[in-house]
Amino acid sequence: MCRAFKSEHFQLSLAYLADIFEALNSLNLKLQGANANVMAHYDIVQSFIAKISLWLKQVERGNLTWFSRLNELFSDKCISEDLKSKIKEHLRSLQDEFFHYFPDVEPENLIYKFVRNPFLVNVEDLPHDLQEEAIELQFNSLAKDSFESMPLENFWAKLQAEYPKISSQSLRILVPFSSTYLCETGFSALMTLNTQHRNRNVLLWKLAWLDATMKQNIALHISEPETDSLMQKYLNLKHQRSFSVVESSAELTSEDEESETFRKTEFRWKNRRMPPIDATFKETASGSSCVLIEPVQYFRQYFHPTLLNHIVEQCHVCAAQCNSNFQITESELETFLGALLKMGLVPKPRYSMYWSTELRCDAIADAMSRNRFREVLRYLHFNDNSEAVLDRESPRYDRLYKIRPLIESIRQSYLQYQSIDEEIIPYKGRNELKQYIPKKPKKWGIKVNARTGMSGLLYDFCFYEGKVPRVKKPSGCLKYIKYGFVAIEKNGVEVPQFVVCLDTLSNDALRPTRLQRHLHNRHPELSKKPVEYFCAKRDSLSQMRLDKKGKYNQETAKAVKVSYEIAKLIAKNKKPHTIGENLVKPCIVNAVKILLGDDMARQFKNISLSDSTVKRRIDELADDIQQQVLEKVNCDECIDHANCAQLIVYVRFIANNTIEEELLFSEPLKTSTK
Repeated sequence: MCRAFKSEHFQLSLAYLADIFEALNSLNLKLQGANANVMAHYDIVQSFIAKISLWLKQVERGNLTWFSRLNELFSDKCISEDLKSKIKEHLRSLQDEFFHYFPDVEPENLIYKFVRNPFLVNVEDLPHDLQEEAIELQFNSLAKDSFESMPLENFWAKLQAEYPKISSQSLRILVPFSSTYLCETGFSALMTLNTQHRNRNVLLWKLAWLDATMKQNIALHISEPETDSLMQKYLNLKHQRSFSVVESSAELTSEDEESETFRKTEFRWKNRRMPPIDATFKETASGSSCVLIEPVQYFRQYFHPTLLNHIVEQCHVCAAQCNSNFQITESELETFLGALLKMGLVPKPRYSMYWSTELRCDAIADAMSRNRFREVLRYLHFNDNSEAVLDRESPRYDRLYKIRPLIESIRQSYLQYQSIDEEIIPYKGRNELKQYIPKKPKKWGIKVNARTGMSGLLYDFCFYEGKVPRVKKPSGCLKYIKYGFVAIEKNGVEVPQFVVCLDTLSNDALRPTRLQRHLHNRHPELSKKPVEYFCAKRDSLSQMRLDKKGKYNQETAKAVKVSYEIAKLIAKNKKPHTIGENLVKPCIVNAVKILLGDDMARQFKNISLSDSTVKRRIDELADDIQQQVLEKVNCDECIDHANCAQLIVYVRFIANNTIEEELLFSEPLKTSTK
């Protein structure tokens, strides 16, 4: 290391690196702040790219004035061609990276120029629906004075009531932001929270607030739902649905009643003395008795050389996949595993406390340094992740794939004289195998079926991986098809769909009375049709949906789009959902019948505007707006004191004519940020 620092080439390279990092840190600082927006970011990044072009030209001429530290070292020397070529190569690479991550995306239309300065744009070039408000704004002297004295976002937010159209267009561009200073500030504040329970309360409260706000304020939001994409998604979902017949809801109803009865049950506990139980083992056990051995021999009985060699090999494989030169020996791995076992006996909130001055644990700190422990922990693997089967439907899928070799190796060491019982491994982290067992001393953890012997030691075990999913039995063809309904899957839930009008009912309509009511009320002319008629409709409908360019699908797409548009208007005007079928649809049909005739009026009768349909359309529109809001969310990750990656999310929104920035939630990441 000392020889490297004495090298002149190393000193020059280090000076250049310091100058470049200073320039990049200065750029990063300019991109931060409460007034960050797309306009300012575009100007700052473009100016930095222009600086790189200037540096390239000056380095070619041998001028290093812009690199203060490098220029100081070259005050009495001449720059070598080798170093000059390396600096130019690095600057070109940096310039290419900026072009890749910050492309020239400045639009050619006038909207961006109008947002930047609405008083310098020719109004005639703007869209027709914005021209009148733009003229009024340009002749508003008070607004012009405000534009010169306040930030751009606050200026447009203040004009929402007076100029709703142009302010809405402007805020769509200005509200998204990419600044990360809030996440860094929020992370510092978040470190003061002592329990995960408070984090979870913040998360649930924020998500509930966001969901309620999106569904109740469609009329007030500046974003517009994308009805075309929702319509296409709705039609594609129809093509992919299978037409299995709906099963009976008797089982679902009985399960709901049982769960409701269980929730209403009250348990009253009494304090009484338990009679003593004689648990003396009186049978003679076959086989040899357990011989007490040294702790290290007991450890190596389970972590034998074959297992240690396998773990070392997998650690090296993981390091190679991460482009690291990490190496570890079997003896060092034994020390690391022993430290983990010791940490289980002497638990502390953070790994770093075992090496701290106040809470130092000599047995661990003297055996391995803290940095080496973290490095081994990072690359510790028991199986090759590249060969894992990720498809949950595959028979080779294994939830415990990452630790399967360790489990099987230890199990083979446990095969002795056994008795069977269940144990729980205390665990409060995030894992799909974690469950709540109230009768255990440690109620939260991972359930393990264990086999123990007369010595009191564990001989064999297997993890409880959850309930085996039930295989759905194919229901009979004549169950509900006689009412004209088949089953389709929507959002993971089976719902009934009528084979003629394609209307879908809710999941609670899986009752013969509800299905029969739809048939007699909506389609009385089909109520006396035989079952074969509906079976033929079902089969023909399946074939028609295979042809995505057919006339049937085109007409359905138009009807679905009209349904979305009417539902959006109902939500914006805050009218009841029933107005669609009781007022809007009859008015449209009667007007078209008078103006265009009966043939055209029949097509408008296919528009679905029932109460449940309008509600479903509004929910989908609200979800679409919510997804657009998530695009205006800024995310960043930080590492806490326990070396755990914490994801912090801030949201930016408009309230009281000002742009507000609030913490949305914070969640620990399951993996590292590297």
